[in-house]
Amino acid sequence: MLEKSPGTQRDTQWYKKHLKDYLIKKFYLNDIQDLRALPCVCAPDTKALERLDTAINAWHNPYGEKIFVRLWVDKAVAKYFKRKNSFAQNLHPHKDGSLEIELYITHYREISGEVLRWIPHIVVLEPEGLKEYIKENVREYVRRIEG
Repeated sequence: MLEKSPGTQRDTQWYKKHLKDYLIKKFYLNDIQDLRALPCVCAPDTKALERLDTAINAWHNPYGEKIFVRLWVDKAVAKYFKRKNSFAQNLHPHKDGSLEIELYITHYREISGEVLRWIPHIVVLEPEGLKEYIKENVREYVRRIEG
């Protein structure tokens, strides 16, 4: 965590505005302006760093509530999931060559891109909320392409 000891009143205001609650912020690099180093003492949050090891992409929130996800992967594409480091320790192969993947996410968007990318070779088994989220994304896509 960041130690609350900024050097000036201006720095204190900056901290309050930009580092509220000391959450990890996401920024689009091309939008960053007036970048400057501020005097502060920082210590890593080891718990957050450990949770980042399980992150799939930028939608991961190391402080967010974990959501258990179970996916089924068709044998036709199972080999690609076996190669992915982020899924390797959570694979459960079936005798027919298909896989079940168990993992934890913190936001549906963290895994929805992977699921949408591999349709029809992947199925969300649980949670029900993620199934509905994927269905709605597919429905919206079909509405757009069909006019």
